[in-house]
Amino acid sequence: MKYSAFFLAIALLFVHCKSDEPDSPIEPDNLVKQTITFPTTDNLTMTADTYVKRSNTEFVLLCHQDGFSRGEYLDTAPVFVRNGYNCMAIDQRSGDAVNGVTNETAAAARQLGLATTYLAAEPDILKAIDKAYAINGNRPIYLLGSSYSASWALLLGKTHTKVKAVIGFSPSENLTGHNITNEIAGYNIPVFVTSAFSETATTANLVANIDAQYLTHYKSTRPGIHGARCLWSGTDGSGEYWNALLTFMGENR
Repeated sequence: MKYSAFFLAIALLFVHCKSDEPDSPIEPDNLVKQTITFPTTDNLTMTADTYVKRSNTEFVLLCHQDGFSRGEYLDTAPVFVRNGYNCMAIDQRSGDAVNGVTNETAAAARQLGLATTYLAAEPDILKAIDKAYAINGNRPIYLLGSSYSASWALLLGKTHTKVKAVIGFSPSENLTGHNITNEIAGYNIPVFVTSAFSETATTANLVANIDAQYLTHYKSTRPGIHGARCLWSGTDGSGEYWNALLTFMGENR
């Protein structure tokens, strides 16, 4: 009996110590990352990564640039979460891979013989807005786009009741059949745009028809880079981009 009690005590001590190991279950208010899938209106399976912390009440939908995947936000999504914003980074059907993350939505589209152009990605972003809104407890979200998806964000966010503010990194006239400059006139929700330093004039011309009371255009004096890679830690000026963006988001909660 003494030996049994001894081994029982050792076992209990082991269990107690094990609970403090790094691979213990995540506490309820820590960041939880999950990969999810959901169908678009044309029955394409979309893949997305959600980054959620229970105490956060704001939500950002992250859309990638051309040739990329949801991996564009592998390092930046957790920064949003630490600043109070839950996120969902999606794979649109127009893209490929980045940061070791394959675009599963694009791969699925190719298997089904669906178009993978910039224009073809519209239903992906629309469906993702619905999904993000639902995850956020049916509360409006921030819609953030990069490169061609920034152009879509400006177009789709203008009248979408589930979007509270639009953020565009390096938008341009890159959607065939659309005149974005004219179509985004009449905005009445907050808009934040920015770009690489070399793209500043192009971006300014694109958003010239947005009323100044709704527009924040951050014009970097540092080189930056095309798209939401401006936020990557290795980008020249990333700290300034983050400061400008988080200030805008904080003012429009």
